Amino acid sequence: MKLREILLLIPFIVFAGWQGTFGFSGSSDQAYDVYPCSDGCFIALGQSDSVWGMYEREIDFLAVKVSATGEEEWLCEYSHSWDDRGMDIVETDDGGFLMVGSTSETVSNGLVIRTNSLGDTLWVRTYGGGDHDQINCIAKLDDGYALAGFKGKYMGYMSLVGGDFWLLKIDDDGETIWEHIYGVSGESTEEALALTQLPDGGFAMSGRYDYSDGWIIRTDSTGDSLWSRIIDTDNSIELNELITTSDSQIVVAGSYVYRLDFMSYLYSGIFLEFSPSGDSLGGATYLAEGDGTSCYITGICESDTGGFVVSGNTSLGASGNAPYIARLSSGFAPEWMHTYASGTASSFSDIERISDGYIMTGYANTGSMDVYMVRTNLNGTLEELSDPPYFTICPELSTVHLGDTMIALFRAEDPEDRELSYSFGAPCGCAMYGDSMLVFVPTTPGITSYSFSIWACNTSGQCDTCDFELRVLPRLNTAPYFTDCPADTSLELGTSMTFSFHAEDDEGDSLEYNIYGNGMPVTALNPAQPDTEYLLEAGCGMVDTEFWVIASDGLLSDTCIFRVNFPDGIDENKPVDLELKVVPNPFNSAVEIFVPKTSQVVIFDIEGRKVIDFGEVTTSVIWKPEGNSGIYFVRALGTAESQRLMYIK
Repeated sequence: MKLREILLLIPFIVFAGWQGTFGFSGSSDQAYDVYPCSDGCFIALGQSDSVWGMYEREIDFLAVKVSATGEEEWLCEYSHSWDDRGMDIVETDDGGFLMVGSTSETVSNGLVIRTNSLGDTLWVRTYGGGDHDQINCIAKLDDGYALAGFKGKYMGYMSLVGGDFWLLKIDDDGETIWEHIYGVSGESTEEALALTQLPDGGFAMSGRYDYSDGWIIRTDSTGDSLWSRIIDTDNSIELNELITTSDSQIVVAGSYVYRLDFMSYLYSGIFLEFSPSGDSLGGATYLAEGDGTSCYITGICESDTGGFVVSGNTSLGASGNAPYIARLSSGFAPEWMHTYASGTASSFSDIERISDGYIMTGYANTGSMDVYMVRTNLNGTLEELSDPPYFTICPELSTVHLGDTMIALFRAEDPEDRELSYSFGAPCGCAMYGDSMLVFVPTTPGITSYSFSIWACNTSGQCDTCDFELRVLPRLNTAPYFTDCPADTSLELGTSMTFSFHAEDDEGDSLEYNIYGNGMPVTALNPAQPDTEYLLEAGCGMVDTEFWVIASDGLLSDTCIFRVNFPDGIDENKPVDLELKVVPNPFNSAVEIFVPKTSQVVIFDIEGRKVIDFGEVTTSVIWKPEGNSGIYFVRALGTAESQRLMYIK
């Protein structure tokens, strides 16, 4: 570590926000990455470029740590060779830092520097050893660190003939655990510019493919490739930003060049979203060609409203680039943009979300190039924000049955009575009515829960979120019911009759019909439609009969009962005064069946199957079922007398 004269512009602090420049006197300084520290401070990493004479130049790692209010705590420079460029930084578990980048003399290697919390060097390691290797990004893991970058090859002096994505894992001491190279055969050049770890322990990388297309690679936790995607456009594209969202999707951001004519061109932002399995979930461009504005994206993070916030530099139709911060919806639609240090040919290079806003870093060129850092509120400005809106009514865990309607009521207020706008994240088919109600009907079997988010935002861009969950229970079944049931009638010997019936089911379940009529010869005239017409012909020996038609949806049923008398029939076996009695009903263990006259007593289940035949019963009989709970029927054979039993086990 070398110390030189320090040039510091005291940050301009406005309540929660501040901006400031940091660096060394006599050098050109810039930062490529910023990291929020566990103590509330921020650390930025980049490079310091010093020119000592016409042919003397040195580039070193630069790290600056600033307090939560923008005051510099320390500024350090790290030199390993004549060209060292710091690209990415993370905090270690002991409060120190791990910095990655590249170092170069005759060839380039990956460079990793480990420091303590004060920036003092603990160890330095180089990685690669080929013709041209560099590390661009780092991800902190539970058991070490993952590094990604570029592994290239020279042919002759300064003639690069190709390179590949490079991913390696190291432990806390910098020892290499494994490494992988990913590339396409030939002399194409692929460089990893961004790295993220996924919830399953695997990794995703993005960057450039042959300096004209974008490339995305997904690996497992040991670095073995699972899938890759080449993003091919008519213009040069660079996918230099990559994050894993809170719902485990992969969002890639970058920029592509489109030419206005042979000598002039502009940049446009581009966004792509993928599932962990590689399915494309959509994308968008930002400040696309045709509006005369150039926009370069250098950082992305999730916003507090369920969308994204990006940083970079934009021309906004004026000379010189201005650093900007912009918020987009979850579908990448622009919501607002703010620029800083306008007209200074400055830029942001990275952005991170913090609890009450955002922290950005890059460079500002106000006569000399210095590290530039800006801390904003959640609305992307420096002003102190008034109290945000808040939900006074937010649903908690809701429960409905499959096919029923969820009605979720909500309400938000703003302390200064500013107008509120509402948006929501919910399953397909959910609808918002007014500014107070969400309505949703779960209809997909097998899905037992849904998540909902409602955002209330005021005109200052401040928002509050209402999150709740819906639990879906199995469909609440109701019994079918008969809408048409034949009336009691009489049938003379030698004649016939037709009858029909019909039942409805509110859930739309298909119904099964069963007809019980003491074995009477009933014929279906249209078997394909069991609730249409049936034929009954009166013959000799027929006895007066009570017909039972049972309509069942498989769980519940309804019964249609009608009686047909046969005046010419023979009913010698029918005990006229017979009246069945069952006690108790419903019952849970045993039931006693009483007959005032000797009869053959038989019990049937709801499907008409015989369960038990007690034979001749003179007075009463006790039944102790051994089967399942349900509805049963007891009948005295040779009569029309029957009773329905309900067994509750």
